[in-house]
Amino acid sequence: MRSLGRNYALNAVNTVGGVVFYLITFPYSARVLGPEAIGQVNFYQSIITYISLISCLGIPLYGVREIARLAHKPAERSRTAVELLLLHLQLTAAAAVVIGLLCVAVPQIRADIPLFLVLSSSLLFAAIGCEWFFSGTEDFAYITVRGLCVRVAYAIVLFSCVHSPQDLLLYGALTVFGTYGSHVFNLMRFRRLSASPEPLRGLQPWRHSRAVARVFGMTVASAIYINLNVVILGFISGDTAVGYFMGAMKIVTVPLGLLTALQTTLLPRTSALLATDRPDEYRAVLRKSMRFVWALGLPMGTGLALLAEPIVLLFCGEAYLPAAGVLRILGPALVLIAFVCVLNAAVFIPLAYEKAATAACLGGAAVSLAVNLLLIPSMSQNGAAWASLAAEGTVAAIMAWHMRRRLHTGIIDRDTPFYLLATAVMTAAVLLVRPYAGGIVAQLVLLPLTGAAAYGATLAASRRWPMRQ
Repeated sequence: MRSLGRNYALNAVNTVGGVVFYLITFPYSARVLGPEAIGQVNFYQSIITYISLISCLGIPLYGVREIARLAHKPAERSRTAVELLLLHLQLTAAAAVVIGLLCVAVPQIRADIPLFLVLSSSLLFAAIGCEWFFSGTEDFAYITVRGLCVRVAYAIVLFSCVHSPQDLLLYGALTVFGTYGSHVFNLMRFRRLSASPEPLRGLQPWRHSRAVARVFGMTVASAIYINLNVVILGFISGDTAVGYFMGAMKIVTVPLGLLTALQTTLLPRTSALLATDRPDEYRAVLRKSMRFVWALGLPMGTGLALLAEPIVLLFCGEAYLPAAGVLRILGPALVLIAFVCVLNAAVFIPLAYEKAATAACLGGAAVSLAVNLLLIPSMSQNGAAWASLAAEGTVAAIMAWHMRRRLHTGIIDRDTPFYLLATAVMTAAVLLVRPYAGGIVAQLVLLPLTGAAAYGATLAASRRWPMRQ
């Protein structure tokens, strides 16, 4: 098996690279196309996202698990891979009918049918890309290199050819290419890697439908509790409050990408270990993953809270200063989100505990609804941030309870207090140095270096550095 650390590093580069790529290209697109054109693309994409959720039907996560489980059975793995591709294509064909009906029935879509159809082509590229196959085989080097090459090509064409709102259709095509252009190469590579050592006869794509539907239910429940606060905030407090909240969320996306990159690498590895009956190795991977989230998530979340104001001023501008309050609240949520992702990838999906995960997400949705309705009228975007924190805490607690009950292990072990101590020392060091840090840029250079040095020194002194393993 490939090194789990190597896989994580490759996936982290790919994930964070995607975020950085967006931060570089979007300001240019927004400036040359204008808010109306960008808004139209985002509106169409939001519709297509919901259609995509149905056309995928849980195949991306289910596919990773099944391909990893069958790594030692080439013939059966090839059969499953081809069946899942056929199932996804059939669902995409049904989605194409829905797209056609929307083009006829919705006036906003009829206003620019070519753009909507171009953006809708992402459904077909998502189907033929078989991204789940390459994650299941842990081919992360290919995924990362391919993704970086496509993003560079996208940026070159964008800066060279998109210069005004009249280039909107080209921008729509480039948007699809930047996300899914590599999937054309995936299909060619898939044909070679999924070749069966024996003829495939009697394919049954729909035999996977029940298992895929269970994963789909978990995905829908997760989407509900994650997006509920934005919807309620928009209805109660308006677009400005949503802008503040989303500004903070975009900042959180970068460190969160470093943590959740572990999810993509864990799912195939844990699924393979369980399929080949290696419980000791599985528990070792699970234990190290929990320690990794504590070790990296605690200082990241605390750092966001401590540096919220200068971060917002640098990346969003003074007009977004109220987002700093949101960022201070969302900092601790970073650790909880990472735990939910890791528990999903290492426990609930590999062990087929989708019903328990769905119940946890629905519990988070109930808490989110209650806290949002209680706090948003008086606290606006900060109330939505508290609701996010409460919802993530609820989901993480329910999942941790299930893990303790079924696997007799938890998310806290003997090393956790040392990570908490190191974070407290880091916080004290940052607070002591902050009055002398100067301007915004100086703060964002000096204070993170100070905090990292204090955190690392504390872990080194306690001999609890997690990466030593």
